[in-house]
Amino acid sequence: MTVASAVGRLLLTPAGRQPCAIKHVRCQLGLQRPSFASRLNQHSLRRSCGALRTAGVRTFASASDDLVKQIKEKNDQNPVLIYSKSYCPYCAQVRGLFGKIEVDYKAINLDEVQEGDQILDGLMSITERKTVPQVFIKSEFIGGCDDTVGMLDSGELKKKLETAGISSNL
Repeated sequence: MTVASAVGRLLLTPAGRQPCAIKHVRCQLGLQRPSFASRLNQHSLRRSCGALRTAGVRTFASASDDLVKQIKEKNDQNPVLIYSKSYCPYCAQVRGLFGKIEVDYKAINLDEVQEGDQILDGLMSITERKTVPQVFIKSEFIGGCDDTVGMLDSGELKKKLETAGISSNL
């Protein structure tokens, strides 16, 4: 296959299938080692590149109901609770933000807790997010770092804290 025919083939490929088509053409041109996907027949390749593709979708273990209940109780007990990891710069930014506006908060560093992975799975079933930080104000999930900073910039964080009866330096 020549480069010109490969490029022409890419241009004729539907937009939703270009990433796999590019990989497939690279394999045929010898620019990339042949992978298992490149050895599949055309029907399988087309199916793996289309809307039915599930290879990139992350699956999560479902958390037990007891764990989810414990997480919700912990959220109820703390006015501001941040689930984070000690080495995460976004977590440090959120902790610093609440420290700067003088809000008392509790942070649970999941990498320092023995059952941190299970807690993260439990949080996934509550928030539908697997990333940290996860910030809760009066048991209400408000988001991660970008969400919290955005709320601070828009003034919504001040309203949330006032509504929850939490004093701040805003």
